[in-house]
Amino acid sequence: MIVGLTLGVSAQDIHYSQFYNAPILINPSLTGHIEGTYRLSAIYRNQWSSITSGGVYSTPSGSFDMNFRSGDSRNSFGGGLAIYNDQTGNDHLNTLGFYGSVAYHLSLDKGEKNFLSFGVQAGALRKQVNPNNIIFGDQIDGNGNPTQGTVENFDETDFTATDVRAGVTFSTYPNPSTIIKIGAAVMHLLPVNESFFGNTENNLPLRIVFHGQGDFGMNDKISVLPNFLLMVQGGVNTINLGSNVRYSLSPDMGAWAGAGFRVGDAAIFNLGIDYRSIQVGLAYDFTVSDLNRATNGQGGYEISLGYIGRIVKPADPIYPAVRYF
Repeated sequence: MIVGLTLGVSAQDIHYSQFYNAPILINPSLTGHIEGTYRLSAIYRNQWSSITSGGVYSTPSGSFDMNFRSGDSRNSFGGGLAIYNDQTGNDHLNTLGFYGSVAYHLSLDKGEKNFLSFGVQAGALRKQVNPNNIIFGDQIDGNGNPTQGTVENFDETDFTATDVRAGVTFSTYPNPSTIIKIGAAVMHLLPVNESFFGNTENNLPLRIVFHGQGDFGMNDKISVLPNFLLMVQGGVNTINLGSNVRYSLSPDMGAWAGAGFRVGDAAIFNLGIDYRSIQVGLAYDFTVSDLNRATNGQGGYEISLGYIGRIVKPADPIYPAVRYF
């Protein structure tokens, strides 16, 4: 079961209900911080499709990261790439982000049970707007129909800016059945002017993120995975609190299901299954805010896919190989 709570429902950056399945987008210090060698993560979100065909918000994202460890060192590096494409309305506003991440994972003890990770992420943020598909207020006549012209004039319809992020994460592995990770990150360290009107300045606000997640094995079958997310951006606070419960169906397979609530916005229902290194998750938001009547209660759905792989170095043979003819 997943129990969630979210305060504040609007922000200028993208967000996912399954935020814990988009690690690099949450904090660059999570790059390469995996129980494996490499990781593939992808999420697709479609929101409020009942308002307009094609969805008011459609947001796919994907990432790939690896862990690099040399020799017998207890420390390691992480490197990876992340991309997302946020489409607002039917070709109204599009935001594309592409980032490269690096991280360093410092072991705090000889037993490798506690780590402090530092990460930096840099890339390009591009925004495009299509004024032809937007109805402005001065176009509406006395009968509520868009029959009039508009005085709105865009100096440019797209821009690209450099975007920089940084973060830190503390993780601990006190025993084989317990994992705890707590981190913080700051997004948009460089000013990003997202105005389409000439010299007008409209900088994208800093986004401060605090997050945490755990994995507590209760017994051979049940694990509890709590998580939280706090985001602050432009005076808007978003808080998510949740806990997943996973049931082991076999040594190679597990399943989880649950529900959450985003205060003032939506109830969230989700489920998933994992097989060996593959995980598939589904989430559905049911709108409970003032948009309920406009959306008939429908919100958005998400599909997530994750894969963690391992690259094992070939072992040297104990004896020289014997060739048979």
